Amino acid sequence: MRFRYVTCLSLAALVAFTMCGSAETPAAGAETTHTQESEKPFDLNEIKIEMAESRLRLRHNSRTVSDLVTALEGYLNSWCMPKLLQTLSYPGSPTDPNCITRTARILELNPGNPVGVCVRDGIAAKSCVEAYHNQTVEVFYSGSSREGVDPALRAGLSATDSEKVTKLEEILNDLNRKYQESTTEEDKRAFIKDATLLYEQVLSVACKISSVSFELDTDAPETSEPSEVAQARERLLQIPPAIRGDYQREMLDKAQKEFTSSDTSKERKEVLGLLLKVIEDPTVALPRKAPAMKRSRMVLSKCFDLIKQASKAVPDLPHTTCHREGWHTPQCVTAIKKWRILKQQEENTVRVKPGPKPTPQSVITHF
Repeated sequence: MRFRYVTCLSLAALVAFTMCGSAETPAAGAETTHTQESEKPFDLNEIKIEMAESRLRLRHNSRTVSDLVTALEGYLNSWCMPKLLQTLSYPGSPTDPNCITRTARILELNPGNPVGVCVRDGIAAKSCVEAYHNQTVEVFYSGSSREGVDPALRAGLSATDSEKVTKLEEILNDLNRKYQESTTEEDKRAFIKDATLLYEQVLSVACKISSVSFELDTDAPETSEPSEVAQARERLLQIPPAIRGDYQREMLDKAQKEFTSSDTSKERKEVLGLLLKVIEDPTVALPRKAPAMKRSRMVLSKCFDLIKQASKAVPDLPHTTCHREGWHTPQCVTAIKKWRILKQQEENTVRVKPGPKPTPQSVITHF
């Protein structure tokens, strides 16, 4: 077990090195969470929301909308799903007034926003999963000229964190060499176990900075008023105002009866509500729907490279999914659940069949 002994020494040195200011992954408990029963302390997201709302009132554009949506996402993840990473469940239908109000606000600004949908419907809801499927993950490279990037992302890792990543990569490379030289399955399993710990550590540092950005979706179809409403407007405008009264009253009566009928669906009532406004005043400007926006999660290039590397070495490690997609996502929750099941199965196998046992030949050739 010479290789195993050397690896343990390396890991001991690693612990001593990373204890000084290293960031743990959210799954390990470093991400700030809050219980609903405790008194709510100061939250920076509150200030961010207020400032973003003020900027939006002064200038309404994609940048100010993006800033506000990002601040609202931070609030909803932190305060409306506070125990998600502990319980790996969240049923939706929030009862906290602030969560209800801000969920409505984020969906007003960005219809289909995945955080808003998941807070409203639950983390396991089909709508939540589908909402995150529309998210794209982008790699941010140092020196990129892209506008509107989070300053923290542009600044990148600190010198201390960069040094930590370099040290961890050196230990991983050394472990990889020993893995390839090992001749027994027992040693290979030991190296995989050590590699798992190392990848958790290096990802927690390399991926500690990420951001979410929003851009107008130029490929999305333009939103317009329903055809029935547009046709009613056109017909009424063709009739001189002095003689259109009887026709308006007839149209209003018909639309009002359908609107108040118990058989009319919610979706139909939304159209009828618009129709009634146009019949009363065909020149009225109806509220425009918020423009479609693309949601992108941006990670540093070093983080992305290590995610790909870790995914090959330890395919089921949930940290790769969570650092790539985000920690408050259904994809991350599913990955953590799967990992816990695998670990429990391994423990049960050891308890039932103690001692060495034959294992299939490993398909992993390197880390």
